[in-house]
Amino acid sequence: MGEMKVGHTPGPWIADVRMTGCFAVVAGPHRGFTICSRNGNAERASELVADAHLIAAAPDLLESARGIVSGVHSEYRIPADADDDYIHDTIGTALSDAYFSARAAIAKAEGR
Repeated sequence: MGEMKVGHTPGPWIADVRMTGCFAVVAGPHRGFTICSRNGNAERASELVADAHLIAAAPDLLESARGIVSGVHSEYRIPADADDDYIHDTIGTALSDAYFSARAAIAKAEGR
């Protein structure tokens, strides 16, 4: 399956958090690229720290989603032009839920 590669900053992305509610997600050599940063307040510190870790995991989650979609197509020999009903009927409800969620996450990450 020919998937478009998103030109995001290569990982790993690392959450650099402060318990004061400030964080930065950084990447690259010597953590030289700031992916995002946020100044918060101590009252929301735990929520902002969780946000930072979720953002830092984004490249890994995207790669995992791509692996799920690619693995399903390979394992079940899904044709590239298969419609959603065919995919659901071929792989079953439990796996198709994960497959369609992964596919939607990839599209969201790629801005589609």
